[in-house]
Order: sequence, then C-alpha cells, then structure tokens
Amino acid sequence: MRMLYSSSITALETYLSDAFYQTVSKDEGLIERLVLTTPEFKDKKYSLSELFEWKKQTNEKVSEYLFNIVWHNLAKVRCMYADILGVKFPDDSSAVHVAVVIRHDIVHRGGKTKAGKSHNFRESDIEKLFAAIEGFVKEIDLQLKARKS
Repeated sequence: MRMLYSSSITALETYLSDAFYQTVSKDEGLIERLVLTTPEFKDKKYSLSELFEWKKQTNEKVSEYLFNIVWHNLAKVRCMYADILGVKFPDDSSAVHVAVVIRHDIVHRGGKTKAGKSHNFRESDIEKLFAAIEGFVKEIDLQLKARKS
C-alpha cells in the first residue's frame, strides 16, 4: 500500500512537470515570463557577452532549470503555475499537500513520521488519495486547456 501511495504522488509530480514544460516550452512569451519572474534568473547579474550567449541558449537554460525543479514542492510549483501560466491550484487541496508530506515519510523515513509512528493504509485511504489527486489535476488541466482556447 505504501508503494501505491508514494507512486500516486510521483504521478502527480510527473503531470505537473510535463504539463508546465509542454505549455511553456512552446511559447516564447511564457519563456520570457519565466525568466523575468524566476529569482534564479531575474536576480542574476550578467556581463554583456554572457547576455549574448544566454540569448542563444535560452531554451536549453530554461529546460535545464525546469528539469531540476522538485515538482512535489507544491508551494513553489503553485507560484510558478500562477505567475507564469495564470493557473491557480484548487482552493481545497489540503489532502494533496498532506499526501506529499506522508510520501516524504514513506520515501525518506521508512514509512514513519518524525515521531516514529508508522503510516498504515487501507484500500479506502488509497482510493481517497487517488480521488483527491484526480480532482486536483482535473482543475489544473481545465485551466490549461482554457488558455489554449
């Protein structure tokens, strides 16, 4: 059951990553917005020669940055979706946020909390998690599709 639980968060991360990357990488305006709003880019100082090199490599630099994001860091990812895509995460996403924390315990603490309490799941817990993730993804996906219209 722990593997199902953990894998469901991995699937969510994959969706968030792929949807963001596919949307941004095809749109020069979104790439520019990403560069202008992301502290790792906007706060860096460049020499004039570096600017010319950067211009040649913008897509590669942006791709590299996006591939190194920790996509289960929902606070950061929420800001990226809002700032760059104008997409808001669902207001009621607490179940997904809690699941990310539990996944951390599963992956990094052998399925136990910091206090040493073991996470145990029933089939109904997994079904609830799947439903929460499905609702979360559907709401984001609707907004992404509306951007294209």
